[in-house]
Amino acid sequence: MKRVKTLFLLAMLTLVLSVQADELPHFSEDGYRISYYRSATPDQVDGGRLITTAALLSKLQANHEIILIDVQPVTWRNGIFISNPPRRTLPNSVWLPNVGWGEAEEHWLRYFSEHLQALTGRDKSKAIAIFCTADCWMSWNAVRRASQWGYTQLYWYADGSDGWHEAGLPLVEIAPEPLGVEALLYTE
Repeated sequence: MKRVKTLFLLAMLTLVLSVQADELPHFSEDGYRISYYRSATPDQVDGGRLITTAALLSKLQANHEIILIDVQPVTWRNGIFISNPPRRTLPNSVWLPNVGWGEAEEHWLRYFSEHLQALTGRDKSKAIAIFCTADCWMSWNAVRRASQWGYTQLYWYADGSDGWHEAGLPLVEIAPEPLGVEALLYTE
């Protein structure tokens, strides 16, 4: 009888937690994903075009200039990115972690904006492919944000480093771009 009560209580707790999770808003008022970042993603994003592994590889092999930005989040503590194990991603990518949060803090927005400007030479028409891992809303948010800042040739590589690896393509170890000392003034 004790086991039945325990199972019943566990079932009720599971039900309550699942109902509460369903009641959480998944999007902010301005349309960014703010919860369940690792879940199934749609096949489109406002301001960007979905690009497949084959199409991205074709563009890269044809020497199309395309900036690759990995936005995979990582722990950031006391001014240091903590990536363990090290991040493996597409060759020639720039890693700008944490810029895909739906409710990003000001220092992450500034970090993303400044790096976009530097990478594009302030040319908002340059081709940019933004990604993280498969089924990750961080890249979806980052594409939307870059579009709202006026970038016009944005690709969303939704399969990310997982899709690249599954296609048998090489991954390389990468370090995040530094956040910068000025950001520390606003975060600590």
